[in-house]
Amino acid sequence: MSLITCENLSFAYDGVVICDQLSFQVEDGDYLCIVGENGAGKSTLVKGLLHLKKPAGGSLSYGDGLRADEIGYLPQQTQIQKDFPASVQEVVLSLTQTMYDYIYKVNRKMGITVIMVSHDLEAALRYATNILQIGHRQLFFGTPEEYRKSPQYRMLVQSRSTRHIRIPSKNKGESDE
Repeated sequence: MSLITCENLSFAYDGVVICDQLSFQVEDGDYLCIVGENGAGKSTLVKGLLHLKKPAGGSLSYGDGLRADEIGYLPQQTQIQKDFPASVQEVVLSLTQTMYDYIYKVNRKMGITVIMVSHDLEAALRYATNILQIGHRQLFFGTPEEYRKSPQYRMLVQSRSTRHIRIPSKNKGESDE
């Protein structure tokens, strides 16, 4: 039985739909990684799964007796972390691999279901049992193997690689002619 089932789920802020028509299941013991560009609705979806945000449409149900208040949640940043005395680079370099290893062990050895939002596609593909890609709507849901073969994966990787290409600006006085 599915722990979480979403059918045509959507969320909105002030009547503006942020993510729409999400349909997926989370089974007991899954490691679901939610990926997508900034602003795609990933954090909004997590808030919805926790009942911190009410759906604008569709349905969200819990199975196997699961209740929203039984779900653990580690946010991206808390009020305390805003004054944390380390740079982002220092934290990322020290805590990333250790964090992924620990979460993997919690999932596989303890059988605890994990839902993670990440921009780290390689880690998502390495550790997750399922990938959900959203971009204001559901773009993909399936296994990492299926995701690697999908056009959605290729497009996301391509869009990320082109963002790192720097186009030099024209010198003053140059024209397009």
